[in-house]
Amino acid sequence: MKYQFKILTLVLCLLAVSQSAFARDKLDDFLDSYETFIEKAEKYVKNKETSKIEPLKKEQKKFMDQKEKMNKSLGDFTIKQAFRYGQLNARWGVAIGALETTKGLKKANDKVDEFLDEDDSKESKKKDDNSKKA
Repeated sequence: MKYQFKILTLVLCLLAVSQSAFARDKLDDFLDSYETFIEKAEKYVKNKETSKIEPLKKEQKKFMDQKEKMNKSLGDFTIKQAFRYGQLNARWGVAIGALETTKGLKKANDKVDEFLDEDDSKESKKKDDNSKKA
């Protein structure tokens, strides 16, 4: 009877350890795919592809939803995983901030160009009017 109890206890311990390892692997896989996504966002920053902002935000929301579901079913991150997740979120913040800033700068630059074009056309018209009078 003692041996059966010991064997049952050992089996249950092994089962718990294997499930924990499975959960860690799943969470690591999630972090790997999240990092790939962050690298894609950083590439868009490098190439100044501001048109990608909205699709990136939608994709990031999907990752956040997936993370919530995983936390409910698999448990929380380990300390190492949580640290990595925090670093990835910091990189995401920098990338999306840079894209938003670049987009804002492009809009501001376009407005300045538009204003200068209007100003140039007014100057050109004044010169034409003055040359017609002379």
